[in-house]
Amino acid sequence: MTANLTAKSFRLPLLALTFGGVLVVLGRLLLFPEAVGRAAVSFTFPETVPLPGWQSQYSTVLPIPEKAQAEMRSGRSYRYMQGDRPLDVEIRYLVNTDPSVRNLLLKYGKPTLTAPFPSTIQQDEAGGFYSIYSDETHAYLTSCINPRGSSTVTEAQFMQNRYALDLRPERALPVLLGRETLRDGRCLWTVLSTPLQSASPEQIYPQLKAVWADWHQWWQPQFPDP
Repeated sequence: MTANLTAKSFRLPLLALTFGGVLVVLGRLLLFPEAVGRAAVSFTFPETVPLPGWQSQYSTVLPIPEKAQAEMRSGRSYRYMQGDRPLDVEIRYLVNTDPSVRNLLLKYGKPTLTAPFPSTIQQDEAGGFYSIYSDETHAYLTSCINPRGSSTVTEAQFMQNRYALDLRPERALPVLLGRETLRDGRCLWTVLSTPLQSASPEQIYPQLKAVWADWHQWWQPQFPDP
């Protein structure tokens, strides 16, 4: 009987503490909805990023367009060479962003595709998604590296990651303390491009896919802290 009373005396405060924590989180969501998905910490990209099989040439800071002040924290462009073939990689740290890669291409003035967008989406062996396409002179691969989970291209893919990986019990305390946001709306948006140089897009695509596998593998564990 005494043991049962003791167990109950410990259980009630624990339940009250848990319930109180839930109320605080809900209160933050109701009173400060703009904080959901917000990242407060800036990030500086390294001057060089290793890429197997390619020689780093230089890198430059990408400017933040006036219309992107609210979502773009920083960006950098990297130039690599493999023999006489150049490769350009642009990466932008976006927060609280529209996770649709197609919309990002339009917003940031990057070359867009002429084929229907869904037809350009492919999936790699690790389960991540990317869009690969070409124009008259270049081949492109673009995707969004997520803070948790596989890379994504569409809003639906991005939100599926968020619901599956952000809403976990182990994240309750960091969210409650304001160290992380309930829905992590950040993205390392990457655009790879290389000239066709008289080759067909189908000949170039395997190279871009191999580069993307190495690039994503390097960056996912390096994802900026929230």
